[in-house]
Amino acid sequence: MKLLVLVYEDFAEFEVTLLGFVARQEGNDVVTAGLDDAMRVRGLGGLTVVADIPLGAVKVEDYEALVVPGGTPEILIDRQDVGDLIRSFDRAGKIVAAICMAPIHLARAGVLAGRSFTTSASQNWRGVFDWPRKLERPVVTDGNIITAQGPAFVEFSLTLMERLGAYRQAEHARLWREELSVQEPGPS
Repeated sequence: MKLLVLVYEDFAEFEVTLLGFVARQEGNDVVTAGLDDAMRVRGLGGLTVVADIPLGAVKVEDYEALVVPGGTPEILIDRQDVGDLIRSFDRAGKIVAAICMAPIHLARAGVLAGRSFTTSASQNWRGVFDWPRKLERPVVTDGNIITAQGPAFVEFSLTLMERLGAYRQAEHARLWREELSVQEPGPS
């Protein structure tokens, strides 16, 4: 199974590093896509990441999920190619997962219309969202869309893995939750 993670200047790397670790431990591929020719980016925590491929080389059919980490939303806010990518994954029925501030980009791409979601975005971003559909939960799954608040990166990672069926053995979902002290998910 292959997961695509979007990386960009000032992305919140901590929100996706556990996901990458668990996914790889379970035999999955994690591919990072960078914007334009910016294959080398620095995250909010100061870690430098070298993307595997440029955004323009992404073929949706090669991946089971798109993961958009949070970070500085203004970096991606007017990127038509990012919106196109999000819509392409959604139209293909693939998982589209966004954490912290990244649900802003899902909303701007139109894929949150009529769906419940969560985000760490403040009221300042209220106009981007259908705010009454926002749930005050750490992680929300609605159809093929998974959104999470930033501090819920552990639960976000495990929920995405479970939703994809990306564990080598079904019991591994429970074992990872136990190891990381995360409760079983409730209804979304």
